[in-house]
Amino acid sequence: QFLQQLRANNIDIPVILISGFSAEGVEECLETKAPVLFLKKPFQTAQILNKVDEIFSLVWVLKKIEELRNNSFFREPEFIGLLF
Repeated sequence: QFLQQLRANNIDIPVILISGFSAEGVEECLETKAPVLFLKKPFQTAQILNKVDEIFSLVWVLKKIEELRNNSFFREPEFIGLLF
């Protein structure tokens, strides 16, 4: 519900969903611009740290893709469509 409220208000921030339930039923929430990862309870400290690391990595990649999109070199016809 929290993630749905964020998205309903056009707030696209990275999120780690933590639940005792399976990831089924949250797929529609995972289809956003900002990274959304899922972690099932119970979990070990190392697992949450790995998810945080994964979120930071995804954010970095998305930032680099946006930089490439804004680069005039990649606006040439042969590159259009390669950068989703």
